[in-house]
Amino acid sequence: LVKTPYDVLKDIAPIATVSSYENVLVVPPTLRVNTVAELIALAKAKPEQITYGTSSTGGPTHLLAELFSTVASIKTRQIPYKGGGPAVVDLMGGYIHFYFSNPVCIIGENDPVHAPQGSAALDYELELALFIGPGNVQGEPISIGRAEDHLFGMALFNDWSARDIQSWEYVPLGPFLGKNFASTISAWVVTMDALEPYRVAGPTQDPTPLPYLQGSGPANFEIALEVEIVAASGVAKTVSRSNFKYMYWSMQQQLAHHTVNGCNMSPGDMCASGTISGPTEDSYGSMLELTWRGSKPIAMPDGSERKFIQDGDTVVIKGHCDNGQTRIGFGSVSGKVLPALP
Repeated sequence: LVKTPYDVLKDIAPIATVSSYENVLVVPPTLRVNTVAELIALAKAKPEQITYGTSSTGGPTHLLAELFSTVASIKTRQIPYKGGGPAVVDLMGGYIHFYFSNPVCIIGENDPVHAPQGSAALDYELELALFIGPGNVQGEPISIGRAEDHLFGMALFNDWSARDIQSWEYVPLGPFLGKNFASTISAWVVTMDALEPYRVAGPTQDPTPLPYLQGSGPANFEIALEVEIVAASGVAKTVSRSNFKYMYWSMQQQLAHHTVNGCNMSPGDMCASGTISGPTEDSYGSMLELTWRGSKPIAMPDGSERKFIQDGDTVVIKGHCDNGQTRIGFGSVSGKVLPALP
C-alpha cells in the first residue's frame, strides 16, 4: 500500500490552470457495478479491499484516484504499474478494480467531430492504426528483426487535420493544434495473423535505409481502402480508393524507428501509419492531396464542390482484404463534422 505523503485536498492549492482534460473511471465487467455510486457503496462495504491501478506513484492517475477516494470517503488500495498499458491489461483481467484513464481525443465510430475554431480547411487523413502486443523495457530498442513479434493488429483510422492551422504552426513547431483535436478509430481490430495471407512486398526504397531499418522479406499488406464523403443533403461520393501496400515505410520499420532510442511500448499502445496515398490522383489519402491544396475542387453529385470537408459532411472510411480465395473486412469508420463550438 503506497500513500502520498500529503493530503490531496488540504495540502495542494491551485495557482493557475495550465491545461485541463476529461478523465474516465474504468471498471472491469466482473466488478458488476454500473454507476459511480455503486462503486462507492461497494468500496464502503469492503474497506481497503477495492484496488486501483496507476501508471506511476505520485503521477496524475495516482493523485486522481486518491482525490476520488478522499472525496468519496472510501478506503482503497493502490497497485502501482510502470506505465498505463500493464494497468489496463490487469484491469480487463479483473486483477484490479478501477483505473482513471484520459481518453484524449480518440473518438469512436459515428461520434461527431467539432471543427476547430477558426479553421476553414478541415481535412481527413486515410490511415491505419497499429496496436502493440508485447511491449519492451525502457532503454531497449525493438530491432527490425523482432518488430513483428510486437505487433498485434490493425484498425481503420482517420487523423482529422485542420490544414490552415497546421500550415501556420508547422514552422518551427511542427503539426500540433492542427492535429490534436480529434482522431477517429474503427471498432474492429484485425490481427496480424489474420492479415498473413495478404502479405506483399512494399515499394522499392531508394536510397537504401539505414541498417537498423533494413528488414528481410515482404513487409506490407494488400488492404484495399476507400473514402466516401456524405453531404448533409445525403448525397455521397467516393473520393479516394487506395491500398496499404503503397506505404513506403512498413509498420515494422516504423516500430523499429520509434523505439531505436529506447522508447518503451506497452501492450495496447496504438500508433498510426501516416497518410496512405497511392500513385494515382484518385488514390491520394487526403483532401489536401486530392484537391491540390484546394486548387482543384471535387464535384459532388448535388452540384456542390469540396476543397476541404464542410460542416455537416460525414467522412466514411472502409477497408478489406481479398486475395481471390479469402476475404476479410475491416468494417468502416465514419465521423460527421459539426460546427466549431463557441
